[in-house]
Amino acid sequence: MSLQPLIQKLSDAEEPSRKFDTAIAIALGFESFEEEGTRKVLWLHPHSKTPTRIPWYTRSLDEAKELLDVILPNSAVALSWTAEGLFYAKIEGGDACRGATGPLAICIAALSYHNSIR
Repeated sequence: MSLQPLIQKLSDAEEPSRKFDTAIAIALGFESFEEEGTRKVLWLHPHSKTPTRIPWYTRSLDEAKELLDVILPNSAVALSWTAEGLFYAKIEGGDACRGATGPLAICIAALSYHNSIR
């Protein structure tokens, strides 16, 4: 499955969104389930299979970097911004990607890289 539609939505976004965080988590393999006896939705981490919350990928620089580390472990990201408030993220082996915020730019760069190697 191509990540291009999600990448495009992130590129068009003007601010962070939990909807985007959830879409990223699902693309990474997070699975949802309803806690027995409640209507509370929990998420299983794709690697540990333990219940967890969905990270704030599009809001937090640290959690956007965690996304990159899942896709490309031990990688570096360069983040820059312009006086107009545009953010650019570049990872090794990838193109510079623009986003409305630093975390969005990192998410776009990470998912673009992941999409290119699939």
